[in-house]
Amino acid sequence: MNKTRYFALCLLFSLCYFNALAANTVHVMVVGDTNDAKIGSAVKTDIRLFDKLVTDLRSIASSNGYSLKTHIMIGNDCSPSYVNNAINSLSANNDIIIFYYTGHGGRSHKDDATSRFPRMCLGSRYADQWIKVSECLDRLRAKGPKFILMITDCCNSYYDRKSNDQSATLYKFSGNYDVLRKLFFESTGYASITGASPGEYGWCTPYGAYLTLSFLDQLNKAINTNNTSITWQQLMEAVSYDTFETTNKLYKARRISNSQRPVYEVNVGVVNGGNSGGNSNGGNDNGGGSNDGNGNGNGNSNPTTDYTPPVYDSPNNDGGNVNNNNNYYDYVNNN
Repeated sequence: MNKTRYFALCLLFSLCYFNALAANTVHVMVVGDTNDAKIGSAVKTDIRLFDKLVTDLRSIASSNGYSLKTHIMIGNDCSPSYVNNAINSLSANNDIIIFYYTGHGGRSHKDDATSRFPRMCLGSRYADQWIKVSECLDRLRAKGPKFILMITDCCNSYYDRKSNDQSATLYKFSGNYDVLRKLFFESTGYASITGASPGEYGWCTPYGAYLTLSFLDQLNKAINTNNTSITWQQLMEAVSYDTFETTNKLYKARRISNSQRPVYEVNVGVVNGGNSGGNSNGGNDNGGGSNDGNGNGNGNSNPTTDYTPPVYDSPNNDGGNVNNNNNYYDYVNNN
């Protein structure tokens, strides 16, 4: 073998090797309707809170063999066309995808036959342009990633239908990476959760939307207690239950028009291991909250993990009296 050929082979090997090293990426897609006149402020808060998780994932990505790339679609970039283009151009074979949306959402009664998940409005007033969460998940799965986390914090109410605010337990990282490593870098499959059951409004306050706050709060609890045994199924159960319990208190106090119970779907395995969860919560409220006050309806049972409902203080220190400042907004009707 002559030197030229030997050098060419070495160069080819080196390129393949370094391309392989660079192939593993955590793609973080953050989509938020920050321009909306009614909920834009809450959306900005959601994104700031979620960014703390992204910062921590970035800190440990390289040590787990990944780079981290963010795709931010807010303001004027929060639109169906931008999101469609971002998904179409995404190359994520054997990568990790985190898709986070906060903004308006809705559904048609026709959607009931195919999915319990809503459509993302993405700053558009035209329902035929809204992107179905279920179809978005299918498109991301078609990219061949190792794992997908999809969070859509929005309403799931029908658009064609015949402040005891939460003082957020802000996401505060303890410096323990074990839980994040286990959930994000040692999982395969997908986990998807949306803010409300079919027919329900999803609610937000100036402190953030309830699904986002509950997700970060429950994740934070797992991290700070070093609960490395927690699964995505258990985490989603806890988030759904926490969100419902919080909004049901507000509903029973007549501060909002309905409680919201997030629906989720989990199909997650572990790297070089078995399946750690493949369930979804099957029920939902009727869109008018829980009339019997117990929140059971046909919904999912309480999470299997130990759970203590958090205590939420009113930012106005009003002792639980009706908040006349109208700081609760739903994600579809701007109420």
